[in-house]
Amino acid sequence: MAVKIFSASTGSLNNELRFSVKHSYYSLELKNILSKADFFPLKEILKSPPQYGAGSAGRDFEEGDEYRYIRITDIDRYGNLHEDEVKSTDIDNEERYELKDNDFLFARSGNTVGKSFLYNSAKHGKALYAGYFIRFKIDFSNIEPKFFLYYTKSKIFDTWKNSIIRLMGQPNINAEEYKLLPIPMIDKEVQLDAIKRISKIETEIEQLKRKITEPLEIINRHLAKEFKYSPTLWREFGKGMTASTQKSDVKRYSTFSMPSGQVKRSRIFRFSSRFHNPFTQKLMDVLSQYPMIMVADIITERIKRGVQPRADPDGEAYAIKTAQLKNNYIELEDCEKVSLDFYDKNKKAQLKQGDIVMSSTGKVSLGKVDLIEFEEEAIADGHVSIIRIDEKRCNKLFFIYFFRSILGTFQIERDFTGATNQIELYADQIEAFVLPDISVQRQVKIVELIKMELDSQKKMEKQIDEKQAQISGIIEATIK
Repeated sequence: MAVKIFSASTGSLNNELRFSVKHSYYSLELKNILSKADFFPLKEILKSPPQYGAGSAGRDFEEGDEYRYIRITDIDRYGNLHEDEVKSTDIDNEERYELKDNDFLFARSGNTVGKSFLYNSAKHGKALYAGYFIRFKIDFSNIEPKFFLYYTKSKIFDTWKNSIIRLMGQPNINAEEYKLLPIPMIDKEVQLDAIKRISKIETEIEQLKRKITEPLEIINRHLAKEFKYSPTLWREFGKGMTASTQKSDVKRYSTFSMPSGQVKRSRIFRFSSRFHNPFTQKLMDVLSQYPMIMVADIITERIKRGVQPRADPDGEAYAIKTAQLKNNYIELEDCEKVSLDFYDKNKKAQLKQGDIVMSSTGKVSLGKVDLIEFEEEAIADGHVSIIRIDEKRCNKLFFIYFFRSILGTFQIERDFTGATNQIELYADQIEAFVLPDISVQRQVKIVELIKMELDSQKKMEKQIDEKQAQISGIIEATIK
């Protein structure tokens, strides 16, 4: 944002009696936008009062479940529903929270405030919505549902959001405030023409998406070739409790037998199906064909976890939580921040460029592993482990790719502790994990092959982002 000078009267302060440069800037920008076209408030086209979502916890979607449970994290910034980490929930009054066609959801708080989603039963299946959403039932007689969805992804909407957002502990927009959202008065034919142009771009986006290969497939294909195991083994291993198994096949009930002498393969003489199942044993056999080295032997300092962050809306340091770890990259867009004072006081949690971070708590999140590539100040929260390795012993990307692959994932799946959603991976467990003890030069060759394919995927993802920006441009041009 270019530096601008403006004045504001004391009468323009909101009900919280705040004077915020950011708030005042966006308020003036919004006033300028509203002066150039005709708008009306959202409340004028609501068919019923807005409704907050269910407060129940999500759980894994299981065979026989009727409803998907849609949470804020299930929606991307373009309003698309993620198809991984599908959840359901257990509530008695399902009909109260059951979504109907053209129900519109807005996120109400946190760094995801303003996220929006248009429900379509044919596309999304039967669904309930979670508590950080507010549902709006809108009379779409004079505004096309898809046009409205695209409008909520535009810069105009962002300007409104930043002009009204309340920062009491964390960003928040409540139902009454959303009812004030200014909606542009645009002829229906003009809207339909915009949607027609946008539909062509959406077709191009879908074509690009179909070309994108699952990153875990790329990683496992190259490591399978190098270490002589089946490239499909990562899928056959089955969906478990950890991050890198979520794209694997759904596990079916099975039984197996084992010789009593196999118990001694466990360091703690563990008798567990997670340890002794045939897939885990097969993967242990793969690793046993090579000299191995423990993580403890390649780190430069003991593995540690971060701290519980104290969120600060005006903070300048990122708080990296499990939600930011995508097991492919680190997402900073909706990242909570802490003050520099909090950052300075928590040196053990401070992150450096080049640190490896691993999610160490929680079903589905456990085992996500990413590299800190940005330079800005950041801390790890208490559910994230900080790993610093000696690059003379191990290439950082090789470490990351290895622990995303089934050769690393099965060790996490085998050794985590706890039950249900409270599963944990402690520092000593991570330090006891093993990797093939191969030269750094050989590691680098493997990394280059994997990275070349992953970079090609990123180019297509960038093209998708560019096309999404074109959609936003069409909406803004239509309103002007």
